[in-house]
Amino acid sequence: MRKLFLTFVASLLCSIVSFAQTEIWTAQDFINSVGTSGNYKLMADINLGVLENAAIKSSFSGTFDGNGHTITYQAQFSTSSPNIGLFGSVSGTIKNLTLNASVTISDGNDNWVNVGLLCGTLTGTLENCHAPNCNINSVIATSNGHGISVGLLVGKMSNGTLNYSSGVGNVTGNGRVGGLVGEADGSVIYGCSFIGEVVAVAVGDKDKPDAAGGICG
Repeated sequence: MRKLFLTFVASLLCSIVSFAQTEIWTAQDFINSVGTSGNYKLMADINLGVLENAAIKSSFSGTFDGNGHTITYQAQFSTSSPNIGLFGSVSGTIKNLTLNASVTISDGNDNWVNVGLLCGTLTGTLENCHAPNCNINSVIATSNGHGISVGLLVGKMSNGTLNYSSGVGNVTGNGRVGGLVGEADGSVIYGCSFIGEVVAVAVGDKDKPDAAGGICG
């Protein structure tokens, strides 16, 4: 009986640890404390300023609860990264988060680039995420005709889920361009809305836009 009780207690402690949340109060907390995995909760609005990298977090497989708060940032850069956004790629869950952001990309590499204010590539879940009064201008000229997948929230979804989310703003790109998502493959978009302008442009003779749409390119 004692051995069984100790096993139960050990299992309970492991469960408590696995669900423990790290609270994020400041921009420095976000930069220093949020890892590639884990369970995080935003406790206040934060301003990350001007981003110097294509993504503050290159990948994320944990859970990030915005808790109704807002993350503000701006970015204007040239990049060779395939995934551009607050998070480069997300295979975990991000929820209850609002963004106040603008991104301008003037140059890139000769591979396809995925651009979104929240994440470049989504294979996980975004729920109740919003980008009011935000803008993306990502027109990348390449020598081989490759362009971008660009959306206000997500560049490219692959077997991902986007629920109850919204955007208001302008999205410009040369490739697959959507109000919320640039490209979606085998994914679910449910209960979402976008208000604004979507512009797909051609750059030179090779870079022709592939698709454009109000919610998804």
